[in-house]
Amino acid sequence: MTGRVSCPQPRLWDGIRSEWTKLRTVRATLWSLLAAAGLCLGTAALVARSPNVPPGTAVGADDAVRVALAGFLFGQIAVGVLAALAVTSEYGSGAIRSSLAAVPSRLRFLLSKAAAVAGTVLVCGVLLSGLSYLVAHVVMTSRAARVAALSAGSVRALLGAALYLTVLSLFTVALGVLLRHSAGAITTVICLVLILPTLLPAFGRTGQAIYRWWPTEAGQQVMRVEPVPGQLTPWVGFGWCCVVTAALLAVAYLVLRRRDA
Repeated sequence: MTGRVSCPQPRLWDGIRSEWTKLRTVRATLWSLLAAAGLCLGTAALVARSPNVPPGTAVGADDAVRVALAGFLFGQIAVGVLAALAVTSEYGSGAIRSSLAAVPSRLRFLLSKAAAVAGTVLVCGVLLSGLSYLVAHVVMTSRAARVAALSAGSVRALLGAALYLTVLSLFTVALGVLLRHSAGAITTVICLVLILPTLLPAFGRTGQAIYRWWPTEAGQQVMRVEPVPGQLTPWVGFGWCCVVTAALLAVAYLVLRRRDA
């Protein structure tokens, strides 16, 4: 009489390593990160050479940080593409069936995918934030007399930029699970991050109120050196963005658990 051989369930760390292997071996990841780097660093260099900064004048660190983070508004689209393709490409190729067979627990699968994407974006976001400031500092000091030391608000803005990109990647992972289509997920991210927030203030007080609590706009406040009048404070706005992202991930898990691959 032969007994059944039970196969051990993969641990969360095993799932994260598997997702990281898939992420780093896909060309789209490299191209998305290069696009993000080009947009962030290129914009910082261009804005730093603005004629608004006359040669020989003193420039504050807050100005340098604002210049450094100008490109992050465009770089977030590249991050959204990376996170969307990390999920939807498996649905497009049918590899999702193998992934779910290897990790039967839908919660563990989603957490592994989210951790791999968020970890990659966090590390790259920190590097891009520091390099963007370095580029802005070098270009501005070549035209101006000096750049003052970083203030607490400047440090928070630089770190906050990396944190915001990380949360945005998790937001996009949830969208990818819900939509399961690359073009649909990427288009939705662009609309939610760039197009709709731009249109909302045109709808009077109601639109402005929605704009104030719009998740991506609220999250971006942590990238501001100084609080913007009429907007949520940096950490409150970022916290609200995290709450909305967590709720969307919870919905994505419920849909993933009840829906076939």
